[in-house]
Amino acid sequence: MVREEMARPSGRLASLWRFRHGVADAGALAVGTVVNGLAAYVFVALGTRRLGAEGFAPISVLWTFFAITAATTVFPVQHWILRTLAAEGEARVRAGLPFILGGNLVLALVLGGSTWWFREALFGSGARWWYPSAIAVLTLSAAVTGVLRGGLAGRGRFLATATAIGAENSLRVLAGLVAVAFGWGAAGFTGAMLAGVLVAACWPSAFRFAAVPVADNAIAGPGAVTPAESRVDRRDSLGFVTGFAGVSLIAQVVLTSGPVVLALLGGAPGEMTGLFTALALFRAPYLLGLGVAARVTGTLTALVVAGRTRALRRLRWASVGLTLLAALAAGLIASLVGPWLLRVVFGGDVRLSHGVVGLVAAVNMLAVGSLLQSLFFIARSDAARVLRIWLAALATALVWLLLSPSSALATVVGALAAAELVAFTALAVTPDRR
Repeated sequence: MVREEMARPSGRLASLWRFRHGVADAGALAVGTVVNGLAAYVFVALGTRRLGAEGFAPISVLWTFFAITAATTVFPVQHWILRTLAAEGEARVRAGLPFILGGNLVLALVLGGSTWWFREALFGSGARWWYPSAIAVLTLSAAVTGVLRGGLAGRGRFLATATAIGAENSLRVLAGLVAVAFGWGAAGFTGAMLAGVLVAACWPSAFRFAAVPVADNAIAGPGAVTPAESRVDRRDSLGFVTGFAGVSLIAQVVLTSGPVVLALLGGAPGEMTGLFTALALFRAPYLLGLGVAARVTGTLTALVVAGRTRALRRLRWASVGLTLLAALAAGLIASLVGPWLLRVVFGGDVRLSHGVVGLVAAVNMLAVGSLLQSLFFIARSDAARVLRIWLAALATALVWLLLSPSSALATVVGALAAAELVAFTALAVTPDRR
């Protein structure tokens, strides 16, 4: 205890010490996120080269389901644990976790059963049983991943969290290399996809949450969980996770569905490819934000618990200002060099106008700002208002798509920009008190 107090500075140096370690933690999480993203590209490249475009099609369907379940399960579960550990302690997590995992199990069975019924439409004629089974397992693994990252980051183990993030898809790559070495087909790559969850075995302590004895509150003391409180906590926990699952799903749909909507509106194939590549390239800051957010939630929750309203207000408005500056800078820079960068990275056939590329870059920075604003509501366990805001943003995009007189490409990009602007503005100006 004495050595720890001597190691940590006090007074004015304490803020500098916390800032330095906060930057280091965020940097580690960013690196882990980058490694995970690059490993995903390597895995897809391995699969397409080994199986061919047609043979890899069922794996691409599995990956799509995996991406959706990761967005709607990993992030909410992880940040529920982060928020609960910082505000209420491990006993609250232990009380609510079985209810959340039970709900995830039901979802896994529903998705597995549904994809079994439509397996030939999804995976091709003669589709094997392991594809629907993999859907169910991937859904369960998303919850396991959320608990792993939340359990590690919630205890301040950010280097371990970053390692877990980077190792997930890296394990899939290693398993894919084994499948290539032994000449295995789609079944081998299906198993390789499932191998990612094995990273959880490296940190079993992340899944252990202390139980406070349930007794008379006067005996058990602060933080004890009575049976009645456990039931309330479980309902609140499920509401938190399902609410932010809806938020994550809508945010992902708004940010990534542009090429699909453009196809439905009759856009040219070159425009669809161009929009897809632009969204993929300029989405990188958002993906980094998802990883670094694990460092922010606990800090914001601690400020909420301490009642430091003024500090929270300053942080919110500072983040709003930084987001607007970043969006403006990204839009200007991308409008100048973005079209050239797209051709360099994705090939000379990829062409988009300077204005469209600049707007896509600016919109993606607004998405980062919306993510950061959402963390303030996560810290207060206020999922309902964030969900309502994103539903309004989605409705705005739909109205724009129906009423815009512009070309198909301009209509889709305009709808994306309108939705992100509505979401960011509403999140920024909505009071963060329940």
